Amino acid sequence: AAKAAFETFSQTSVEERAALLDKIAEIYLSRIGDIAEAIREEMGAPISLASTAQAYAGLAHITEAAKVLRNFAFSEDLGA
Repeated sequence: AAKAAFETFSQTSVEERAALLDKIAEIYLSRIGDIAEAIREEMGAPISLASTAQAYAGLAHITEAAKVLRNFAFSEDLGA
């Protein structure tokens, strides 16, 4: 499956990939309560901690990845 997906995904633009991360972040945020509950169950963290800090850490990683992707210089002119 990964090999088949690579053929098309490798042809996507930076903006398309960033938009995909934006969509993932949107869905992640819509499920933040479920994510916090999973953290509570799996780690034994109090729900107050899981829902205010830990669950949002994942969202921060996704949004930062989109930001870096949009601003990264993938090529550089080194001269002649």
